[in-house]
Amino acid sequence: WNRSGVPEDFREGVQHNFYVHRPKATDPSCVPSNSADADEESLMVLLPVGNLAQMEKRAKEKGVAMPTMEEMVAAGRESVLRRFEESGHGNLRDCIVEETVIDPREWEEAYNLKHGAVFGLSHGLLQLACFRPPTKTQLPAAVWPETPVPDGLHFIGASTRPGNGVPLVMMGVAVEFENILKAEKARTMAR
Repeated sequence: WNRSGVPEDFREGVQHNFYVHRPKATDPSCVPSNSADADEESLMVLLPVGNLAQMEKRAKEKGVAMPTMEEMVAAGRESVLRRFEESGHGNLRDCIVEETVIDPREWEEAYNLKHGAVFGLSHGLLQLACFRPPTKTQLPAAVWPETPVPDGLHFIGASTRPGNGVPLVMMGVAVEFENILKAEKARTMAR
């Protein structure tokens, strides 16, 4: 799966996968009550793009300068709006009252995410679910005998199992919490 890394990747004729959430369907408070238009909606669109390192690599491959975030946002926005039109939803440009965009640079700065990688290490097939790093260090002693396995160190988040996204990260927290409780109970019983 090649994530867009330069504005040209959003060219016409190329369809990009993106996620759309319409929160008003389950929570009407997501649209301001003082709205003059009862039909007003609130949409959240998640358009996966390459992280900053992937953008730099893609720009080098294409022989172009590293794009600015403004260029990437404009190209990505146009691609999403074009896709809405192509699927029969009409021109949504004139319907947009307010818009907020969070780009990889903002993710990097606000949340200290390396390269602005909101999906963790990667989001390719070999970085999903069970292919992500484990929640505890499990380096084989036969391969790395000098590597200590620290007791009580657990990894939780988008870059470890079960994966990224708030539901999966929260599930990972719950599972690891239960594992910690079981380990502590066993340790206490052994005393």
